[in-house]
Amino acid sequence: AYVQAASSEAMDRRTETTVSIPVGGGQEMPMTCGAYLTSFVIPNLYFHAATAYNILRHNGVVLGKRDFLRPG
Repeated sequence: AYVQAASSEAMDRRTETTVSIPVGGGQEMPMTCGAYLTSFVIPNLYFHAATAYNILRHNGVVLGKRDFLRPG
């Protein structure tokens, strides 16, 4: 509901806003919101989805490539 309430124009305006991402050890890495989404959030999401998929397969759940590419 929170994401749906935001307008696409408001999100587009934030693309070039710089944010500081904590990277551990008290350090931060400045990135634009657009770079954060495309180079950190989306790859991280795919990594965790693929890892969960692989753990399920390893534990005997019958899943194929189609289940990963087109769930539901």
